[in-house]
Amino acid sequence: MEPHLSVVCPQCNHRVKLVEREFRVRRGDRVLPVQLPSWECTHGCLNEARTGPFRFGDQRLIPLERARLEAAWLAAFGEPLPTAMPPGPKPTERRSVPVHVMLTPSELRLLDRLRGDRSRSEFIRGKALAS
Repeated sequence: MEPHLSVVCPQCNHRVKLVEREFRVRRGDRVLPVQLPSWECTHGCLNEARTGPFRFGDQRLIPLERARLEAAWLAAFGEPLPTAMPPGPKPTERRSVPVHVMLTPSELRLLDRLRGDRSRSEFIRGKALAS
């Protein structure tokens, strides 16, 4: 049995398929376009803009995404992938544990409005870890 057969669309609860899509990864002033996997609904759910199929990522894709990204960065720049660092003071401990959060399209729009010029990760970290 293929591992993706147990993955379902969070909007309609039908099966999804694994597809490739281009992401642009930035480290400092360098940007690398890279093809990374994502899940795509096979039942007709549309993305937020209603211009194409609904696609999403989850924890199962992280190891594959990371391996591809590291290999692409090394091939393009001849060096290991630098750690993504938000502007501001560096954390005392290296961030190395990715966490996927599933949101509805309206929650994502609200998140993007509230975060301003901060990255989604930085904004969520600030809210989740605030004392």
